[in-house]
Amino acid sequence: MTEDNVGGQDKANRTWYPYVTKVQFDKFLSRLERNVPEQIDRDYMRAIIRTPSMIHRFLRGIEAMNLIDGDQQPTDLLQRLVDQESRKQALVEILQDLYPEL
Repeated sequence: MTEDNVGGQDKANRTWYPYVTKVQFDKFLSRLERNVPEQIDRDYMRAIIRTPSMIHRFLRGIEAMNLIDGDQQPTDLLQRLVDQESRKQALVEILQDLYPEL
């Protein structure tokens, strides 16, 4: 096995952590407080994020957080995150799922 293959395997096996900016996430939650759509896709995100690559990254991030499913439909966890009374517990669940070693 060459060094390139080993490096490629290491890269493929690395844990990927979602990254979304606080500003984008706050805008996203604020917009959802008014109305949670049936699907959260590129079209929905264009009102919040202008850059196509950042839209893609944001969607990947919220999917990794289990806020949308593979069909880009909101999950129960997202519904609980939008609700002010259950938001704190929903954030705890997201963090525990993403970072179980903490």
